[in-house]
Amino acid sequence: MKYCFKRVLSIIICIMMVLTTIPVQAISFLTSEVIYLNGEAGDDSNEGLTADEPLKTLAEAEFRVSDKGIIVICGDTTIDSDVEISKEITVTSKYGAEDYLDVAVL
Repeated sequence: MKYCFKRVLSIIICIMMVLTTIPVQAISFLTSEVIYLNGEAGDDSNEGLTADEPLKTLAEAEFRVSDKGIIVICGDTTIDSDVEISKEITVTSKYGAEDYLDVAVL
């Protein structure tokens, strides 16, 4: 009986340890070093990982970008003054060989 109790308790502790790590892994999985933003053609349900599937709002882009990451504005985007940026990020219209300034109205 004592052995059975110890075994059940060990299993419960293991399950609890696994469950406590899930939120941390899920959040780190959702962040990216580069996020694309287009206030007109974007959608916050997109992944935001390419200019073809950008996010719509700066708030969602800031939530998904990793600390010291880059938000690339790739289309018409209005940035509300009430958005608070809590991470160290770069916001730009140029990334790699592509310059989206020709298509973006900031």
